Amino acid sequence: MTEEKASSEILLNENSKTMKISIPASMAFSSMLRDFIGSLISRDTKFSSKWRHRIQLMADELINNAIEHGSSPGKPVKIAITIYKNDDIEISVEDT
Repeated sequence: MTEEKASSEILLNENSKTMKISIPASMAFSSMLRDFIGSLISRDTKFSSKWRHRIQLMADELINNAIEHGSSPGKPVKIAITIYKNDDIEISVEDT
């Protein structure tokens, strides 16, 4: 069994910015990802702090569910966060 390592990638185009992150299925990354997503939303969108917090909680729940229920320990969980120029945000989580 090979253990996965965390990795990230940033993709930019004229209408959006996408951050792709791959982490091993471990709750150790949960709070760091929640804080990171909150920072991205604060820096790159015009969402209020109330909505930033709501989006953080939704993303946290998706990531935690993927780690706890959808993946074997150490297998990758892939997260993609896309922020569009019009302040729309898209978060997808992929588990094994």
